[in-house]
Amino acid sequence: MKLAIEGATEALQCLKEGVVLLINQEGRMIFFGWNSKRVSIHCDGCSYRLSEKDFIELFKEETFYWIERSEEMTINPEKDEEYYRWRHK
Repeated sequence: MKLAIEGATEALQCLKEGVVLLINQEGRMIFFGWNSKRVSIHCDGCSYRLSEKDFIELFKEETFYWIERSEEMTINPEKDEEYYRWRHK
């Protein structure tokens, strides 16, 4: 598996396959995902979506990195249910 991806065109293909990517821009982590025909972008305190064309234009020179999904990153339905039961008392 390739951990670094050069350029937005290849990154876009990975996003469409369900991969979550990130870049480090001046010490700030920016996360990328694919959501309903748009690139979903999340960073400190903000999130937005871009069209494919805008994403490629804005991030064409970036190096993207894979985020490996682990068991810890998935939502545990039992803990989720417990949290909402406690919160709504």
